[in-house]
Amino acid sequence: MTRRLANGILYRLFTDLTDHGSAFAPQSGSYGATRKEPCMAWKKADLLAYLTGKFSKVSAPIILEAASPANGNSNRYQVNVAALGTNVDQSQFVGNNLNLNFLVYDEGLAGEVAVMEGNEALNYVNRDLTSADTLDGVAKINYSMDMKKRTAAAIIKATQAVRWEAVGTPNHALRIAWSKAALLNLENYTTVCHALVSNDVAILAAGGAAGDAQIQNIVNGSIEYLAGLFGLS
Repeated sequence: MTRRLANGILYRLFTDLTDHGSAFAPQSGSYGATRKEPCMAWKKADLLAYLTGKFSKVSAPIILEAASPANGNSNRYQVNVAALGTNVDQSQFVGNNLNLNFLVYDEGLAGEVAVMEGNEALNYVNRDLTSADTLDGVAKINYSMDMKKRTAAAIIKATQAVRWEAVGTPNHALRIAWSKAALLNLENYTTVCHALVSNDVAILAAGGAAGDAQIQNIVNGSIEYLAGLFGLS
């Protein structure tokens, strides 16, 4: 892999994860003197310092793969960030432990460059998410981990409600079958149901500010449809 190609890949990987702030001086070279290229300025210590500033705790890095010609002479590392860190995009609290992978090219040499392995999903909590009734808007809601977790919570609440509903409720047996299957396979049911949530006009208009009742109503109204979709009818 040539240095130019490597730098191009690193830049594309890192663009969405950095502030493009004043801490990065404009770089000369193939990208021009007026553009800030954080990926070309960071070393391993810089990247770890950045993560430490964004999260309350960052574990010592462990090496997943040692450098070799096959991987572009890059060491591949992983760190675990603690639950009460802050996300990269908006410095909001993150409620999860996350394992983050990063690469260090030419470690210990003059040309050392460190970069996140990909666009890591750090933005787990984002009530400021804005959306619109467009394909891009649907994608934003569908891939928002915060919104997806809320859909999962709505499914859990719906299964409890179905469990205690009257036996004479229309399609009660089917609904009970759905509630059992949803609890046993929550991840898959959440993925499918969240696709419905992310395409709802009211949700798209509200974005991350959508109320719990809005999400709950979509889930509650989709029980029989989802039961049929998963072959329970």
